[in-house]
Amino acid sequence: MAESVTIRTKRDGQILHADLGGLHLYTQAYEPGDFTYDVPSYAINAFLDRGVLADADGYPSLRKGDESPVTLGYTAYLRDLGDTAVPATYAALPDLLHPYAGGYVASTWISTMSGRSDVFTVTTTLTLDGSAFGEADKSLVFAYVALRGGAAEGDPSTVKVTGTSYAVLPTLV
Repeated sequence: MAESVTIRTKRDGQILHADLGGLHLYTQAYEPGDFTYDVPSYAINAFLDRGVLADADGYPSLRKGDESPVTLGYTAYLRDLGDTAVPATYAALPDLLHPYAGGYVASTWISTMSGRSDVFTVTTTLTLDGSAFGEADKSLVFAYVALRGGAAEGDPSTVKVTGTSYAVLPTLV
């Protein structure tokens, strides 16, 4: 099958955050459609031979260097700061970005690091809907994402979400 000829728009994307095993899910609702990600992969080292970039045959001496994590981000509309009930019964986006002590995420979600670290991570998935065009949905899965963010009051009030995926590449499913 060839590459799709359908141009995707912000209406085609869905963002999902999940804990270990997908036991708890947070589907992002009410966002303007500005999801971004950057895959730096690994550094490329160019080794000069006495100041010359290429060898006698014209090929540069290139080697893979240090790996870099994937970064991602998006904006969402602020709808709720979190559940104040005891015990908390639902996750709100700010609770996911900085889990409140006694909040729903801190008390029920399990980090995708599965106890191997004191850093709380999730799996973030960006799915592009293809069903309206007779195509299959396709998703990029970002593993071991440490989410961060903050809010800005305005009209509308927004939450800026940033994340670092400590995987070299996303997975296409």
